[in-house]
Amino acid sequence: MRKLGLAALVGPMLWFFLPPTVNAQVYMGSEKATPKNVYCSGFLAGSPLSNDLRLIGSWDAAGRLIYSQFDYVYINKGADAGIHVGQRYLIVRRYEFDFTDPDPIEAFPKQKEMFHAHGTYYQDIGRLEVVAVNDTTSTALVTEICDPVQMGDILIPFEERPVPTFRPPDGFDRFAAATSPQGTVIIAQDFVNTAGQGDAVYVNIGSSDGLKVGDYLRFWRWGRVTDFEGYKGIVRGQWRHYHGVPRDGYIPIDTKTRNRLPRELIGEGMVVHADQRSATVIVSLSLTEIHAGDFVEPQPPQPPTADITVVPDRIVRGQMATVSWVTRSANQVDISGLGTVTRRGTENIFPTQTTTFRLTASGPGGSAEDSATITVVEPPTPQEPTRPPDISGMFAQNVQDIFFDFNKADIRADAASTLQRAATFLRQHPNVRVRIEGHCDEIGTDEYNAELGQRRADNTAAALIQLGVNSNQLRTVSIGRSTQFCAESMDESCRQLNRRAHFELER
Repeated sequence: MRKLGLAALVGPMLWFFLPPTVNAQVYMGSEKATPKNVYCSGFLAGSPLSNDLRLIGSWDAAGRLIYSQFDYVYINKGADAGIHVGQRYLIVRRYEFDFTDPDPIEAFPKQKEMFHAHGTYYQDIGRLEVVAVNDTTSTALVTEICDPVQMGDILIPFEERPVPTFRPPDGFDRFAAATSPQGTVIIAQDFVNTAGQGDAVYVNIGSSDGLKVGDYLRFWRWGRVTDFEGYKGIVRGQWRHYHGVPRDGYIPIDTKTRNRLPRELIGEGMVVHADQRSATVIVSLSLTEIHAGDFVEPQPPQPPTADITVVPDRIVRGQMATVSWVTRSANQVDISGLGTVTRRGTENIFPTQTTTFRLTASGPGGSAEDSATITVVEPPTPQEPTRPPDISGMFAQNVQDIFFDFNKADIRADAASTLQRAATFLRQHPNVRVRIEGHCDEIGTDEYNAELGQRRADNTAAALIQLGVNSNQLRTVSIGRSTQFCAESMDESCRQLNRRAHFELER
């Protein structure tokens, strides 16, 4: 277990003597929880997991016990245990809370007992996929890592974990009334006893208390008091050196008298994993350090928000417009005329009549609505000068993206008709200029995907040139993995949508 030095303890103590205005730290790196939040935060399991399936070595790694992403590793079971090619596993490592230190320190009274009473701690290490199977052993590719993989790490079947959405921090109420059930921060990830924004902490309430992934918890403590043992001695020492401070026990320093002062709400976090009696929480807002021993309680769900626009809001029939929408704190989003949609997005439309799009966002906190209307007018009569055709709409209809196989840049057979249609359009419109973007899924390094994306863009351009398109109309660029068309899950069906050549009209 890590210990804090004196400097680390004294520095945060200044917070107690600063003016009440404190800048909050807010974790808003991504609206949706990232794979690191969901798959790298660790968890407390109510009962120990089976350790029958383990890593026992690595290809071309004699004498090496630590492995990296994209290494081929060996598993101690094979076809005899039902393992087959394509199976995916989570790599986890069991840890014990070590109180055998010569000078053991608990962050708060009975921390050790609480930790052991609420489960076994497992660190998330990474993920792998089986690529070859023998009778008694298997070979797998390490596809993602949170920490270096080690010989002896445990494998458990991969299950897609829910990916919740962070909510905006502007609704945080520093003086909210208490809710139930009440719980305690047992410890933070990697056995650290303090945490801040973006960190994972483990609490002693879970699904049996009604918690589920995506729920929000408040962190709080009694005023001017913390259960964190590293600070209590310093607080007492500070009081002794101030003149005029009573010595008769009415200053609530000890935990037995701490509830004489009001509660201090110090932050909030989102549940990313819920076991029966414990949960893993990502701190999304912290007004000060959060300590092991601080309290937690569930927050009521935030009301959803909804906003929808149509640009332009007036067109001639046959022209294109774009519907854009954004919602928050919603798990069901519907737009009349478009159906069920994602929480935020855009869609190009070619309406034939005046239409009102109604957006409805629903969630645990209620529902919200918004609407936007596009006015469609008839084109001018033949006697009037006609406007030139909208090239962007024709481009969107005729020039479509093509897709590639994993780690390939070859043009697939199913892209032939798509490219033929695009080539016909571009030959008929020699003044049109096109940017061809090469996109990749998230697997692999930035450097590798940048090169793969360029090959995909270049091969697409070459195919169009063979079909008679003027090379001066084409420009290629690699996007690599920096922009993902689909990030809703880790399934192959989602990843396939990111392996593409995408066409953009250049004006």
